[in-house]
Amino acid sequence: MTFVIEFLFTMLEGVRIHALEHRAFLQTQTAVESAFGSYNSSLWEQYHILARDMQGMEETIIDMASSSMVLSEEGIHLLNFIPKEVQITKYRLLTDDSGRSYIKSVSNYMKEHVLYEGAQGIYSQFEAVKSILDKNSVDNLDIEKALKSLNEKENGVSVESSSFSKDSRLSNQVSLFKNSNLLTNVDSSYYFNLLENANCIYHFDLLKKLNFSHGLDLLDNLNSLYHFDILKIAKNINSQEIQKKGTSILESASNLQKMGILQLVIEDNATISSNIYEEKERVSKRQLLKGTDTKISEITWFDTILLQQYLLKYLGNYTKEMKSTVLSYEVEYLIGKKESDIENLKSVISQILTIRQAINMMYLLSDSAKMQTITTFAGILAGVTGNPIVLELVKTGLVTAWAFGESILDIRALLQGKKIPFIKNETLWTLELEQIENLSTSFLTAKESQKGMSYEDYLGILLFFQKAENLALYAMDIQEAVMQQQKGYEDFKMDRMVTGIGAEINYTYSFLFLSMQNLISYDDAENIIDSQTVFSYW
Repeated sequence: MTFVIEFLFTMLEGVRIHALEHRAFLQTQTAVESAFGSYNSSLWEQYHILARDMQGMEETIIDMASSSMVLSEEGIHLLNFIPKEVQITKYRLLTDDSGRSYIKSVSNYMKEHVLYEGAQGIYSQFEAVKSILDKNSVDNLDIEKALKSLNEKENGVSVESSSFSKDSRLSNQVSLFKNSNLLTNVDSSYYFNLLENANCIYHFDLLKKLNFSHGLDLLDNLNSLYHFDILKIAKNINSQEIQKKGTSILESASNLQKMGILQLVIEDNATISSNIYEEKERVSKRQLLKGTDTKISEITWFDTILLQQYLLKYLGNYTKEMKSTVLSYEVEYLIGKKESDIENLKSVISQILTIRQAINMMYLLSDSAKMQTITTFAGILAGVTGNPIVLELVKTGLVTAWAFGESILDIRALLQGKKIPFIKNETLWTLELEQIENLSTSFLTAKESQKGMSYEDYLGILLFFQKAENLALYAMDIQEAVMQQQKGYEDFKMDRMVTGIGAEINYTYSFLFLSMQNLISYDDAENIIDSQTVFSYW
């Protein structure tokens, strides 16, 4: 009989232990999830990032595990145990893996707001822009080269062919467009066979526009430009005024490039933030704490687009300043990486200006009417020597100057919150070549297009060119500084914020059925159940 009773008690104890293990598993899950339920509410409300401070994590989990253990002084509880110790087996911080943990946190949230198909469209647009810019570079020294070649010509100094080649960058760029045959494969023997004391006039309308009243005796059937219409040569015309005008355009463009960029594109009565972020121990600069769970999946193109869209939405910029922040131009900081709003704004505007100038040069080279105007000026400025090297240098300089001037107008419009077309047409082009001389004294802006791109759209392009991990670290610079301005968060640190952990809780329990002593007292528990779980916000 004793043997039967012991057998039954052993079976009952086995069933009880199995039930205790199951309850311990559920209790551990509940405790860890409850601990993560106390996420940083301010970080969520402002930036929609789910994370909590790693400090005090073990104590919180133990408290959560014990809170449901209602121990009564009376009676016996068959499934009673006591949580004694918690160990964090692994954990992942928001800053881990060079910011990839942050990117995944942001991506997880943004997936609820940006459709996959929409992100694909954005990615394709940015890739197209990058491809265009890779094929079309801008060298603002072309203006200086044009002026130098004119000075050398006037001083009787020969222009070396090394400064210009038949396969010049200008010709290479033109080949990207339908009218590429205008300048490709140019042979200098086709250029000019000018009559003595005559000057090349290619665009008769230009002379009338400049109010020249000289009588023109146009001669037909003279030598032609390669792939251009037959030249019309104007005899007995004093072209000094045109030469003066063309030289003035190049000099004006050169002077504009030497001016401060903000002076060129922002009106005098506009307010510019002078905020400075001088924190030396910012996230992107200091030695960060590291978690033990570093197996973070690769950053995909989808993650990159979601991060970019997130930063544009939740950080401020020149046209969308945020209140209660360290820097007013937060997105510009991610791109410029300088300590002051002014320097970051300068950096961003310069980069957008480069993009706009490349695109505007593309359009100019495809517009035959505007190229005729440029050719006319270049022909007169190059003089009667017919030197193709000087001619091409001047032509390239004028194209660069005109595109630069139009780009200044574009930036002015963008900073005023207007939209401009990415690639322009004849109707949407604003600047006349002669107006370059007045850009430093008049605040003309580009024509607006509701179907165009805004300043924020260009910020998106610049963000796309940045490495995602760098964007994450610099974004955390700003967000950490903003959080530290709030009461109660003065000691807030991004690299203490945990996004996921693995935890193990040790529970102690006493036997009930195997010992009559345990029937009397179960407080001196010596048996242990280990229960593990993992939790992550993403």
